[in-house]
Amino acid sequence: MQSANQITTSRSAASRRRRAIPSKKTECTRLCTGQKLRRIPLATKTDGNGATPVPSKLRLPRTLPRPVLGEVDLTSSHNHLAHIPPEYVREKLLGSLPSMRTSLAAVKCTLNSTRLAKAAQILANDIVSAYPPTHMLAIHGTASSSSNTQAVSLFPVHDIVFAAHCATFPVLPSSQPTTTDSTISVPIVPMRLPSPETFSILQGYLYTQQPSFLRSALKTPLEAEGDFLRLAAHAHKIKGLWANACLLGVVDDRVFEVVEEAWTRVLDAMQTASS
Repeated sequence: MQSANQITTSRSAASRRRRAIPSKKTECTRLCTGQKLRRIPLATKTDGNGATPVPSKLRLPRTLPRPVLGEVDLTSSHNHLAHIPPEYVREKLLGSLPSMRTSLAAVKCTLNSTRLAKAAQILANDIVSAYPPTHMLAIHGTASSSSNTQAVSLFPVHDIVFAAHCATFPVLPSSQPTTTDSTISVPIVPMRLPSPETFSILQGYLYTQQPSFLRSALKTPLEAEGDFLRLAAHAHKIKGLWANACLLGVVDDRVFEVVEEAWTRVLDAMQTASS
């Protein structure tokens, strides 16, 4: 939905801020541990130069189970909404989401160094100022064992959108965007996710509330049809988005319905490609 500003930060910097990250010990993770796996055979192939053949088996779960979640609780993150039904909050948000989405698409962020700062300076303009983001999420995965640095992608967000749709979304630091004549300052919050590369898809869905957006993003690419390795990469993408949705506790069943549809299609395509 909007471009992510790529920066690099030290592993130690990310470690000091891990308290803002929700626990991975969710019901979804426990379900995954014991589920049966499907073996999809891949014919062993060797190229003309005698290269090492690819693995003959790839193990994938038969299903991607839905997490068992309760309703979101806005008491800690938005106390003024504590006594308002979350469904009502989500319904009222629908009217603002298009303008919020437009605001995020117009965000241009400036960073003063390559190290992760505590706040981001967003260039102010009429579009952004109408619905300014409340936070900048610094999304990252697990640092490589061979390096002390890792890629971090910055995503401007409106806290209420995630808090209202995600039961285990962390309570973010209080934010009162500071505005000057030219910039808006918002806090940067590090967040580790299983699949940083698919966060933008999930964010896009939360801001559109359109299953068609998600179906389009998870549709098997035409060029992948019949290509087992490309299909496997697409399966990894679907599973990554599912893992993010589980970890954040997305309460919208439509997300998991679309994921299930996409997962079934890609498994069938992989089975056909490997036969």
